[in-house]
Amino acid sequence: MSNWKQYFENKILKRGYNYYLGELISEYNNDGKNITAIVEGTEPYDVEIQVENNNPVEMECSCPYALDGEYCKHMAAVLYFWENIDRSVTKVSNSEQEMSIEDMVNNTDELSVKEFLIRLLENDKKLILKFKNFTQTESSGNNLSEYKKFLDKIFNNHLGYHQFIDYYEANDFIDDLINFSDDIEIMINAGNYINAFELSYYICEKLENIDMDDSDDQITYLYNSMSRYWNKIAEKADDKTKAILFRRVLKILNEHCSEYDYLTDYMKNFLISGFNEKKFHPDIFSFIDNKVEKIKDGSDYSSYITVSLINKRLNLMYDNEYSFDEILDYCNEKWKYSEVRKWLANIYEEHKEYKKAISIYEDSIIFDNDYHNLVIEYTNRLKELYKKTGNQQKYIECLWELIKQPNGMEIYKELKECYSESDWVKKREKVFSSVSKYTCARLFCEEKLYERLRNYIAKWSFEQYSEFFDILGKIYPNDVLDKYEETLNKRALNTANRAIYQSWIELLKSMEKFDGGYERAKKIANEWKVKYKNRPALMSELKKFF
Repeated sequence: MSNWKQYFENKILKRGYNYYLGELISEYNNDGKNITAIVEGTEPYDVEIQVENNNPVEMECSCPYALDGEYCKHMAAVLYFWENIDRSVTKVSNSEQEMSIEDMVNNTDELSVKEFLIRLLENDKKLILKFKNFTQTESSGNNLSEYKKFLDKIFNNHLGYHQFIDYYEANDFIDDLINFSDDIEIMINAGNYINAFELSYYICEKLENIDMDDSDDQITYLYNSMSRYWNKIAEKADDKTKAILFRRVLKILNEHCSEYDYLTDYMKNFLISGFNEKKFHPDIFSFIDNKVEKIKDGSDYSSYITVSLINKRLNLMYDNEYSFDEILDYCNEKWKYSEVRKWLANIYEEHKEYKKAISIYEDSIIFDNDYHNLVIEYTNRLKELYKKTGNQQKYIECLWELIKQPNGMEIYKELKECYSESDWVKKREKVFSSVSKYTCARLFCEEKLYERLRNYIAKWSFEQYSEFFDILGKIYPNDVLDKYEETLNKRALNTANRAIYQSWIELLKSMEKFDGGYERAKKIANEWKVKYKNRPALMSELKKFF
């Protein structure tokens, strides 16, 4: 494999490697000539890399940095994936390097190795901490204190005088934190689980208290990294350590976290995903119930948090096979929340208990009658359930309710299938009178009622009318050309700039696709040459076409 890293700045390589480690690459494909992938950044970015003879020869990415002609971290992330994960690539460099290092150490006498290590440690305090963690040669508490001091220095160095990390500093800041957090992995592998958690939590806690331009969503990336450490700790820790960790997480959530920050969200997810054993459930349930009870400000976000917590509790109970009576009791207790009712109805559907699901949705339409979007959601579900259970009358009633909604073309087609051809001719008139004017015009097209469509939209604006040019232009080309002529002559009454004149010429040119359109456009142009001869910019643009 070529040394593709030569194309990238070191800091870009570091960021790309962190994206690769963060598992932010999806939909990866390599056909031998082109590598394509999506990399999650501020938004999903499309990366494409052309490969020849196992060498990248051309790279593209949809991110702003790459659009300026630069090689970006998203490209680097995909290339790291290509090099390390893609089994179609011939890998030699990593294994050879590892073997050569191992051979070097094995072929060096013990005294020389110790002397070399001592010299390294004498000049690098951070390396001393790594060594202590790796060998567990000193009290872990002392190590944690020293690590926090190093971490404080990273924050202070980047915050500067104004105590703010701007956009240009943010990437380097997060990179330093990611590199620093590599030692958390060492702690975990050495079995220092509590210290590993405390250090990762300390990073997140400090992040919550700084001002930073996070336009690239780097904080989310860092939190995802810390979250992976937490779950790894929970997987590897023994029962005693895990119980200590559980109490620590509960304490953090109860005492230190706001309801509206990153840290709380990640900690709540960890509480539920990391401590799935039933012995922890009573405390988790108690925590959730207390939080739900305390959230009372009524804002949309508070409602979201409340419902999120309730759903976490329900899923935890369901996934761990609590008795359905217990689950049902909790649902009834929280029945006022629409998400609880939808959750329970979905469970009934999964178990093919359709009558119970139908009953919940029917009751919910009454319960949430003031919330239009919810009523439509319930009606859609009922439509499917009535169809599945063979209740044709109720199914049709739902279709008639839903046909009133915008963009109901699929509902229209379903409804049409419920009637004979002769009955439908009468029924469709009721539909035409109950939908929006734009939907009605589309339905005229669907039914091939072109004469009605022609009359219905005759007085519509050019922009509205243009939606139907392709259909009406084949049958009534003169109508369409009349709309063009009327619109263009009206616009030409006022002077404009060259860009607007160019848009008029484009409209004239687009008339050509209709029968007689070129002649009509030429007629308009010739009239303008006489009428508006004192508009040099318009005359100049007309000469390019006519």
